[in-house]
Amino acid sequence: YLLKTIKTYKPKRILEIASGTGYLGEKLRNENIWLTGIDLYPPRNTYYNKFFCDNIEQFDWSKLNGDHFDIVCLMDILEHLKEPEKLLLALRNNPKLENAIFVISVPNVAFFSFCLGLLCGWFNYADRGILDIDHKRLFTCGSFHTMLKECGFKISKTIAVPPPFKLISKSFLSDIFAAIFSLLNKIFPGLFSFQIVKIATPIPVSMSVINNFLEKLD
Repeated sequence: YLLKTIKTYKPKRILEIASGTGYLGEKLRNENIWLTGIDLYPPRNTYYNKFFCDNIEQFDWSKLNGDHFDIVCLMDILEHLKEPEKLLLALRNNPKLENAIFVISVPNVAFFSFCLGLLCGWFNYADRGILDIDHKRLFTCGSFHTMLKECGFKISKTIAVPPPFKLISKSFLSDIFAAIFSLLNKIFPGLFSFQIVKIATPIPVSMSVINNFLEKLD
C-alpha cells in the first residue's frame, strides 16, 4: 500500500521514520527519489541518501535540512511509542514537512479474533503481530482517526488492510480466505481490518487553532 501511494504521488523527497531493515530503501533504489531514514539501528543496505541512527522519541527534528519533503512514512511505529501524540505534533509543526503527504499505519486491536478472545476472557501479548509485546499503545479505527485529527492532521483517505493470508501461505485455501476477508473488510472495516492506513496532511497551525475554536463553539 505504501509503494502504491508513492507511485501515485510521484515524490522527489521521502522521509521514512522507523526504517527497520531498510525494505523501502531497497524497493526505491532505482526510482531517483531522495530518501532520508531514521531508526535506532542502521539498515541492512546503503540505498538511503541520508540516515540518522537515533531514538525517534528523542530526535532533534531541526536536523532535517535541504528541500521540503513530499512524503513522510510512519509505518507501524506509533504503537511502539509511549506518547505518539508528541511525535505527531513535532512533525506537524516542522516547516520541512508542512506540505508533505503523511502515510501512517497502525495495527487494529479491534480485529474480530481479539474481540472473540476478550469475550472468552483471553488477552495475551505475543512476540509479533497486533499484540506485539513491545506495543505501548493500542488503536482501533476510531481512536486512530481521533488522534490524528486532534494532532492537527486532515485525513484524506483510509485504507482498511485485510489479514495477509497470501504472505502466510500460497495455496488455494489462502486465496479463498483472502477473498472472503477482503469482502468483509469492505463491509465492516473496523472489525475485519488487520491494519489501518491513513493518508493525511498537516493542517497549518493557524487553521488548526481556528478549527479547534469552531469545534468548541459547536
